Amino acid sequence: MEGAFLDFVDEVTGEPVPEVLVVESDPSGCWIEIDPDTTVAKADSSGRLALKGIEERLASLVAYAPGYLLRSLSSVAVDQTKLALRRSIVTRIHCFGTNGQPVEGCYVVVSKRQRFRPRRLLNLAVGQPGVVHPLWSARSNKDGVATLQGIVPGRYRVHVFAEQWFALTDRFQGKVDVQIVDGRMDVALAPVLGAAFGLPKGMDEGVDMLAHQLSWRSQFARPSIHVGRYAKDYLRNRHDDALVVLARGAIDAGQALGSVRMEMLLSNGARCFAIADMVPLDQVKLTPMSISKILPTRSVIISIKGSEQIQLNLVLMTGRMTIPITTGVSSKIPCGRYRLTTPRSDAPGSGKWSPQHVEIPKGTGIYPISLDTGGPVRMVRIRTSFEDNYSDEPVFISVDHSCGDSVGFTPRSIRQGAIDVVLPYGKATIHVSSLGFGKVTRELLIGDRTEETLELSIPTK
Repeated sequence: MEGAFLDFVDEVTGEPVPEVLVVESDPSGCWIEIDPDTTVAKADSSGRLALKGIEERLASLVAYAPGYLLRSLSSVAVDQTKLALRRSIVTRIHCFGTNGQPVEGCYVVVSKRQRFRPRRLLNLAVGQPGVVHPLWSARSNKDGVATLQGIVPGRYRVHVFAEQWFALTDRFQGKVDVQIVDGRMDVALAPVLGAAFGLPKGMDEGVDMLAHQLSWRSQFARPSIHVGRYAKDYLRNRHDDALVVLARGAIDAGQALGSVRMEMLLSNGARCFAIADMVPLDQVKLTPMSISKILPTRSVIISIKGSEQIQLNLVLMTGRMTIPITTGVSSKIPCGRYRLTTPRSDAPGSGKWSPQHVEIPKGTGIYPISLDTGGPVRMVRIRTSFEDNYSDEPVFISVDHSCGDSVGFTPRSIRQGAIDVVLPYGKATIHVSSLGFGKVTRELLIGDRTEETLELSIPTK
């Protein structure tokens, strides 16, 4: 194909389409990110593209031009000199916040189904043709305008958000279908409010937080999972010495603040509290805790006969704060009365464990606690992933055990796609699913040889 070329023209008018970008496609992806700095080739101002150097790669390349649908180059014939591009609609999303000011840097993500954790893409993204769950994305400029390209009219789920802003209505939280047309759409945003809590002033930085508990003193909206996660990441980056960061949504665009009470139990026995205003994220300052009481502490070891190390929780009966503890490991715990539980949820068969409650008395030396689980137990980490590598969606996990008990876990209790479950020896049936995707079920025999981690991949519907 020495000296070969391709002229891009409008499918209807036959007029040249200038400066078409040629980009690499990804067969396993949901979108193609349009980054002018990483394009494979570019047509000239007359719409002509020289094929020299890319003729062997045409099968994996697509053509993009503003106002047009993506067009694959895989079907270009050896002697072909023209390729027609079909026009798309161009939708401009106007993002505005308090007092109607434009919001720059908003992410607009559009898909045929709700995205519970839509990606933050810095560049324009166009849905990849032929995939099950295509996705389009754009970011708002200084005028608050995000321009969607390469999309056909129809009903979609629209997600509009930023680290410090979230959409006020279901229409732009991806919860309902929205008709996308050529033209303009306006989106009202409310600020995400936050707070950050740190150690009491003058306290040794080596002191750790064992547990915390909060109570809201004002009414707030609970932002979507992805908005809350991005907001907390923003606060942790600004306050890397914070023990706890919080993020909630304003009830409306005019709400500027509210307050929250935080209680903490520290590793030196200090019981602390603080009240902080919930303010826009860029105004959050670190709130130091105040000591209300110093509890005596004692080293504790919990042992389970016939079982390896597992994670348990000690729930303080006064205040209900929860302290994680590992069996077989000495941990310094404030003295008091506790209830013994497993992380996230009670384990199958744990209703028969003895004791259910423990009293850690004052004293010196290690205080031993022997836990009778009625038989050996094992901790299994259930780790989930998606066959669609571009998915990052919340998952639901449930476990049915041959002992007759069942447990279930919601997305908010599953961290980074994994959760640790304490299971007695026997047969367990594990169910994993995600909204909008397939389901997977696996039977597992729990015993001495059971793998510590179970990997489950959710299929694409």
